Amino acid sequence: MLAWILLLAASCTAQTVTLPGGTLQGGKCTTSNASYFYSVPYAQPPTGELRFAPPQPYKGSLGQATTPSPSCPQFGLEFIEAGASEDCLYLDIWAPPNANNLPVKVWVFGGGNTAGSISDPTYNGCNLATDSIVVSINYRLGPLGFLALDSFGIGGNFGTQDQLLGLNWIQNNIRAFGGDPSQVVLFGQSAGAVDTYVIGSLPQAPSLINAGISQSGGGRALPSRTAENAFGARYAAGLNCSNVACLRSLSLSQLNITLPRATGPTYNPNNVGSFGPYIDGNVIPANPADVGVQVPFIYGSTTQEGTLLILSLPGVTSPAVITPAYYNAYLQSTFGPAASLVASRYPLAAFNNTPYPAFYAMTQVMTDANFLCSSYQGLMRATQKGIPVWAYKWAQAPTCPWYSVIPPFALPIFGAAHTAEIPYVFANVNNNPPPNGNCNFTSAEQQLSTEFVRFWTSMAAAGNPGSQWPRFATETSQGLNVLNGSASATPGVVDYSICAFWNQVNATVYQNSSTSTNPTTGPSGSSSTGPPLATFTGGAALGTVKLSVVAVIVAFLGICFVLI
Repeated sequence: MLAWILLLAASCTAQTVTLPGGTLQGGKCTTSNASYFYSVPYAQPPTGELRFAPPQPYKGSLGQATTPSPSCPQFGLEFIEAGASEDCLYLDIWAPPNANNLPVKVWVFGGGNTAGSISDPTYNGCNLATDSIVVSINYRLGPLGFLALDSFGIGGNFGTQDQLLGLNWIQNNIRAFGGDPSQVVLFGQSAGAVDTYVIGSLPQAPSLINAGISQSGGGRALPSRTAENAFGARYAAGLNCSNVACLRSLSLSQLNITLPRATGPTYNPNNVGSFGPYIDGNVIPANPADVGVQVPFIYGSTTQEGTLLILSLPGVTSPAVITPAYYNAYLQSTFGPAASLVASRYPLAAFNNTPYPAFYAMTQVMTDANFLCSSYQGLMRATQKGIPVWAYKWAQAPTCPWYSVIPPFALPIFGAAHTAEIPYVFANVNNNPPPNGNCNFTSAEQQLSTEFVRFWTSMAAAGNPGSQWPRFATETSQGLNVLNGSASATPGVVDYSICAFWNQVNATVYQNSSTSTNPTTGPSGSSSTGPPLATFTGGAALGTVKLSVVAVIVAFLGICFVLI
């Protein structure tokens, strides 16, 4: 009892928290009254014999918590995050003053499970930590996080295990910061949304989180153990390694080789060309697309996911680069036997009212196939299982750059692009781009941010976003439509009608696949790329190539796609 009293007393001291391993000395936010605690270790450094091994709980001492965490090593992007280190399994935590039994929001960043970091300023939690505790989890990426090779004794899904260990750490320690471990929402975007959905599907999910939120990702099937092991074998062969000792002896630069090509049309998750979560029968015992999430969930996507993603591709310096020939080649390499079917539903003539028909046609295909309809699959599966879920479609285009590398002149082209909702849910609506920008969102956008912060808090506290947001049901398809211009969250029907078409595509692409299928919505696609093109995969990796300046810039945002 005395120990708990001391811990609770420590939580009232804004910048000092006492844990079993020692006293953390944090810092004070400059944009809010919250305190921050950076680089809080939750696992032993995954180096030496712990490289390509499950994470082990941290056993050392604690002290200063004012230095931003190093990024885990980045793969496929020329190590774009500065200061990357294999000793990277840390949490960042933000807490308001005098916190006591507050809801907890846990963030999982995106980046194709090959890039990204909790230290990205766009994910800073100072402005979000007003009515809740905010935590970000660093996790291993690329082969260090997801290489699977049974013949080497490498089980894979280490990044997923890192996230799970981080959530366990939160359950055991968050009270010291004023958080309530029974009121935890896990939320993530892009690959982080896929990871959130995967964790939400696990049997132990209800003991770790009260709810989950997948922003632009989740709902689709994962690769099989056989497929992921075949990909791992091709990767190891490229390194001339025949055992795990060889892989452990290699430098990070040596590990960062060009990934093997996918083995077929890449809309099929079993045609693996990337690192990411897979069905191993242990950490992930069953396909999330089959079992569905086990806790209340929100699934959402933006209306122009593909714009920013396409402009990140190597050699794509403007929308004009996406020619009809480029578009047709993309369809063929992505959808294989279903390419003509997709072309008939998304003909270039339907986009003649845009300045770049092929560019916007490709944008719409990416948006619908990889985000809108995968979210719909997740919603449908949860509804069938009786799990409460909510839907949103985000059309609001930010009026300020939300990453420092986004030029303001590109905003009209990007529109409601992939990642566009992140600054709103983090309450980072002033002084954009962070950390020291001079652009402020409009008053309507700021109000929208306030609403979504409240929705996310309610998910953590109560397992629902509140009465303003109608629960999704198969018969009505209700949710929130975030309208552009007015920046208003309007209850009503979320239009998933195009997903009936994508069920036809699924049936064509998957007819010879062993991937599990959803009996109502069909199997979900995973990735979509092939030479010479590339596109978003919602959790796939990035091949190492010499990227154009635009590709490197956008890749820095933590966006995931395959580059072959």
